[in-house]
Amino acid sequence: MSVISMVEGEIEHTMEDDCVSRTYSAGDAWVDPGHVHTANSEDGAFAYIMFLGIPEGEPATEWVEPREC
Repeated sequence: MSVISMVEGEIEHTMEDDCVSRTYSAGDAWVDPGHVHTANSEDGAFAYIMFLGIPEGEPATEWVEPREC
């Protein structure tokens, strides 16, 4: 799980489980439950991300091939 806070720019964020595209801009924040997703930006967006519950020594993220929605 992670908490994301957009600092500048804009991203298009799509969760694989519902395939709904959501746009987040500077000042927006949300909780990502840790599901597979894509996040794209055309303008060089910047965000702070706080990962929660990551076991010591484990990576915070893992690359997987995204599914086409």
